[in-house]
Amino acid sequence: MLMPIEPLLVMLCASVYAGGEWGTYKLFEAVVFLFMRIATMSLDRGLVWMAGRSDRPRYEALLVRAPIFVCAFGTLLGLGAVSIYQGYIPGRQYVFGGNLGIGFGELTLFMASIPAMSLGLLASKSLAVHGDFQTGIVMRTIIKPLLTYGGAFVLYTLSWHGPALATSLLVGELGSTLYGYYQVARQIQPRFRHFSGPVLLDKKLIRFSVPLMFENFLASLAARVDIFILAGVSGVKSVEVYSIVMIVGKSLVAVRQSFERVLLAVLSARGASPDHATKASFLWLLERVVGMNLIIVCFIAIWSKPLLGLLGGEYARGATPLLMFCIIILLGTAFDFSSTLATALGRTWVAPVVQVVNLSLSVLGNLYLIPRYDVMGAMMAQGFALFASSSIWFIVARKGFAGGLLDFVHIAHAVVPIFLYIPAFVVLFINPNMHWVWVLPWYIVAVLIHIGLWHRRGRMVMEGEAQP
Repeated sequence: MLMPIEPLLVMLCASVYAGGEWGTYKLFEAVVFLFMRIATMSLDRGLVWMAGRSDRPRYEALLVRAPIFVCAFGTLLGLGAVSIYQGYIPGRQYVFGGNLGIGFGELTLFMASIPAMSLGLLASKSLAVHGDFQTGIVMRTIIKPLLTYGGAFVLYTLSWHGPALATSLLVGELGSTLYGYYQVARQIQPRFRHFSGPVLLDKKLIRFSVPLMFENFLASLAARVDIFILAGVSGVKSVEVYSIVMIVGKSLVAVRQSFERVLLAVLSARGASPDHATKASFLWLLERVVGMNLIIVCFIAIWSKPLLGLLGGEYARGATPLLMFCIIILLGTAFDFSSTLATALGRTWVAPVVQVVNLSLSVLGNLYLIPRYDVMGAMMAQGFALFASSSIWFIVARKGFAGGLLDFVHIAHAVVPIFLYIPAFVVLFINPNMHWVWVLPWYIVAVLIHIGLWHRRGRMVMEGEAQP
């Protein structure tokens, strides 16, 4: 119930800081996140792994020592970036032509957020090991958004002339981290013995964590390479438009993700030969995801331009790229749960392959499309990369399940309603200034046919007249 707080505050800040300042913030937020992945060295996952492989005193010592190491490493990374900016270390001319668009003080605040963000991640994972998931949720969904975006809006209303967004980011990360480690300290009660020892970190922990660091870094880079290329080619004003429309566009992906954990648990228990009821439930779930996504896209197709325009005139130009991205995601709905299905079969070997493909397509697509189509090109590259990744997962998952769980005929029953609406979406995409009243009759007919198909399909499956 608390998840909408962050996107609402983000929209508010994007509106008041429009014109380049918000784009600069999103660019350097992505940089800070990548540096955080390096600074943590995946020790957050390593600490979870070590929980069952160490006695309690030794594990508590690791919980105390790991943050010291991470804080020192993150601080060194931040100092290195600031030194490059100041010219103490060569290389500034290779970063956006040496023009970062911010001053020394603002960059220092961004870089100071690296150790704070890294420690916050360690704190939330440490608490999760002890069964305290509530603190992590409070850190992510309440403290951090309120201090970061709520604080930035308050500074705007006070007409503060300093780097408001960079300051609020640091305050948000520090507040979240301090609250997390307050809860950690209550559980492990640090003592001097936790700091003493021959080495700072366990060798097994390092051997486990360092290889994962590269995987996490590549995954994070693949998710943000579009921002870096867009900033370098089109500038930070395009970044701020892109960042907002992607929040809306990825709501379609969030619909699917909300069901993944339950589906993974059920299919992992059933194995590669699910029974009739499991297959019927899977297709029922896929049909519901299609239905919810269609509702969202219908709303986006009609109201995205005026609503984005409320945030600022420059954001309205993101409506057409957003609709195009949604159409691509809709067409890939048939493959939506493929990664979960493959994971349930234990075929996780394909994960690094998908990461490489996703990163390669993102880089190549953005390099080719952004110079030609600006924000539209970035949305196209991201959509095609997601579609290709889902297709690979689908091929792997389809070969693993017996009994036709992913047969094309059965999947088609779930996703065919999409094509009832696609013509209306395409018309609005080609003619972005067309009033939605002209496509309303098509919408009405599509909805009536969709309801009829949905009702007939559900009755046949429940009565056992059709194979799911």
